[in-house]
Amino acid sequence: MKKIISLCLIIGALCASAAVLSSCGKEQVPGTVSTTTSASTSSTTETTETTESTTNTLPITMTFENTDIVDSLEYKFYARLLKDENGSITGVAVQEWKNAEATLDIPAEYVYSGKKYPVTMVGFYATLVKNDASGVKEVIIPSSARIVSQKVFTNFPNLEKVTIAEGLETIEAHAFWKCSKLSDITLPSTLKSIGAYSFANCSSLVSITIPAGVTEIEPCAFSGCTGLKSVTIPAAFKDQVDSIFKNCGDITFNFS
Repeated sequence: MKKIISLCLIIGALCASAAVLSSCGKEQVPGTVSTTTSASTSSTTETTETTESTTNTLPITMTFENTDIVDSLEYKFYARLLKDENGSITGVAVQEWKNAEATLDIPAEYVYSGKKYPVTMVGFYATLVKNDASGVKEVIIPSSARIVSQKVFTNFPNLEKVTIAEGLETIEAHAFWKCSKLSDITLPSTLKSIGAYSFANCSSLVSITIPAGVTEIEPCAFSGCTGLKSVTIPAAFKDQVDSIFKNCGDITFNFS
């Protein structure tokens, strides 16, 4: 009889544990957020609203540390406020273009709460056009920009021309990856760093000049650029051209 009672107690404990586990929900992977968000706007003022979906949603202003997503009818894109460790706004990143256009002309300034802030970052670690980017043919990057973010123009199939003003310092990994029709781009003299695969598979590029001020070019930055015929590049990278321009075919290098 005692054995039967003990067995019943064990079974009951196991059932209770299973019930607790089943109520915990889906575990979130560190560094990711499972959320549905939207930015709302008023015709008279710029606003930042936090909108919760019906399931497992975090406020849009809390998605990333020290940043807020804002929207205004005055601009064609959602913006992300960039803040320092004290919470002060230092600049703005172009988060996402609302509707794809033939020319994405990025402004140098963004007005928020009556103050002007420089647009210092193009993109924020994701594509600039979330839906169909096939209509984009030209991108204009202002002198205020310091960083072109990772993956921001990845696989823009009809992007042909990129104009970059002096001032840009960093082009991050995969920034223009698979822009197969990109043929017209001039890198500014202020550029210092070019990330891995940043121009990989840009097969319409025929020539490119790497400015003398560039001190870092990561492997495969121009891999698969099968149309490249002429490259001007600082002599410091002479021993790295095989990895930088992997699978590109015959290229004439001019070392500066």
